[in-house]
Amino acid sequence: MGALLARKAFCGWVCPVGTVSRGLEWVGEKLFWRRRWPNVPRWLDLALSSLKYLILAFFAWAILWQMPRAALDGFMRSPTNVAADAKMLLFFLDLSATSAWVLGGLVLLSSW
Repeated sequence: MGALLARKAFCGWVCPVGTVSRGLEWVGEKLFWRRRWPNVPRWLDLALSSLKYLILAFFAWAILWQMPRAALDGFMRSPTNVAADAKMLLFFLDLSATSAWVLGGLVLLSSW
């Protein structure tokens, strides 16, 4: 709920991914003093940025209204949930060449 109310404040500064992305955007503006891409029309920008809210609505509907409360509680306490966190940690600790290239490309595109 806080993310809906705070909007860019949450995604831009509280969320680590958003913070890094906003920082790279700032660096890109300082390095490339002007945008190389033409401005996106307002209607297209609104349509594309609203997709994240549609995805949020879908997951809120699927988790809060379709999933039984006992199943949700069971998943949060399951070894699968703990293993997912451990796998994500291992992903970043033992980064493959492909993953490093993809992450590097995302960093470059974010600062462009």
